[in-house]
Amino acid sequence: MKKMKTYFFVVVFFISMMQNQKVNAADDMDKLVFNKIENAENTGSSINMQGIKDSDLVSINAITLNSCNLYYSFSSNSMDIVIYTSATATATEIGVENLQIQVKTSSGWKSVASGSDCSYNSLSYTGIVNYSGVVKGSEYRVVCTHYAIINGTKYTRSNQTSASVF
Repeated sequence: MKKMKTYFFVVVFFISMMQNQKVNAADDMDKLVFNKIENAENTGSSINMQGIKDSDLVSINAITLNSCNLYYSFSSNSMDIVIYTSATATATEIGVENLQIQVKTSSGWKSVASGSDCSYNSLSYTGIVNYSGVVKGSEYRVVCTHYAIINGTKYTRSNQTSASVF
């Protein structure tokens, strides 16, 4: 329990230290800027975060891609996202691709920001993203694909959070 609290407070600290970072993309969608946490341990639990835990996921490619967590929370004027991906063997490349922040519209879900990030020659990847384009009263969710390239084979697992209103 102490380890879980320590990990959570480290993640919260890094989120609070981040400035609102945003790069405009050509197609009117924001490009997300990732901050990595090196050598982080996954606790599989979090306080006040909306997301999907490994126990809620179908075991796809479980032999090599064993932990894929995606969490988000809202602060006073932004959305903070924590991504954790791990494998059972050292991956040449491991991370998240096509991470999208989506807002619900009258015609369905619209992606408003996207990005990808990874670590090299590692067992895991942990990243934090801060998105400052949230609008009060709007409903948001996050979708992504976790991946690892191990011995030349790419393993993937899709992930999607539940939706919440900011």
